[in-house]
Formats: sequence, C-alpha cells, structure tokens
Amino acid sequence: MTKFNSKVDAWMVIVFLAIPLLLISFLSGESWIGLVVTTMIILIILALVWPTYYAIDGDKLHIRCGTFYKRTFHISKIHSYKESHELYRAPALSASKIKLQFKNGEWVAVSPENSILFANRLKRVNPKIIEK
Repeated sequence: MTKFNSKVDAWMVIVFLAIPLLLISFLSGESWIGLVVTTMIILIILALVWPTYYAIDGDKLHIRCGTFYKRTFHISKIHSYKESHELYRAPALSASKIKLQFKNGEWVAVSPENSILFANRLKRVNPKIIEK
C-alpha cells in the first residue's frame, strides 16, 4: 500500500486558526467560556480534517478526510483526471487538486503532496486513465 498525505495550503491553516482566535477575543470577558468554546471548535475542526490522506492498495484507492469521510474507489473505474484549483468541497486540504472522473460520471477531488507520483501510481494500476 502506498500512502499519500494531503497537501496543506497555508491559507487554510490560517482560516482554521483564525476562527477560534476570533471567538476568544469575543468571549474574553468570560475567559473559561472562551477557552471551552475555542477548545470545542478546534476539536471539531480537527475531527473534520485530520487525518487526510489517499492510499493506493492494489486496485483500490482509499480516501480518508478526518473522522467522518472514508471512501474506497476502484482505480479500474477511473476514466480520467485533471488538475483543478476550484474551491469546491472535497476531501483535500489544498486548493491545488486532482479531479478524478469515474466511468459512471461520479468524481472526487484529492490533493496529494506529490500529485505527479500519485497520478503515475494510478496509471500504473489502470493504464487507460486519460490525463485531461
């Protein structure tokens, strides 16, 4: 099995940290309430995004994003891929993504740290994958 961690954009880290810090400033009069609320928000954010990785295991692509998003796709069913910088919701921590299109019309976007190696590994399993 080959595991690829998600690329992480600095601006996303700043946004994820800014929300709790802003709450602390608004709730600074009641320091213990601000601390509890901030801790809860940080834990929720971490549960939503950590860990985020993509694993290739035989013909299977396992995608994990946080505690709640776990999906497995058959690499043999991938039709094509293309680079994307759109800001749509995806199991990715970067705006720099690879959008995988499946034969049934379904798609998923991922943001592996090494997108070239990731794409090459997918094509090694399924040489019919088209780069758009």
